[in-house]
Amino acid sequence: MNINRMRELAGLPLMEAASAVPSKNGFKKDDRVTVQDVQSKPPQTYKGTIVVVYDDGTCKIDWDSPINRDAENHLVSNGVIDLHNVSKA
Repeated sequence: MNINRMRELAGLPLMEAASAVPSKNGFKKDDRVTVQDVQSKPPQTYKGTIVVVYDDGTCKIDWDSPINRDAENHLVSNGVIDLHNVSKA
């Protein structure tokens, strides 16, 4: 869950929009990645390519195949995914 989603749930004002950066925490645009939804039973893994990395530790991913609604609810917040849920493929 990214910081703005946490602030939104807590009733706090949102922070400024994140800015795109060349890389963050070892991830960069066009990296092939795997994202695991550990909240699903059994855990599901999804693959894709990073489209953009943001300075707040989030990224947008172009999925190889569509992810299901539950996974989207678990992993995606405001159209982005926290990098701590992402690993290199």
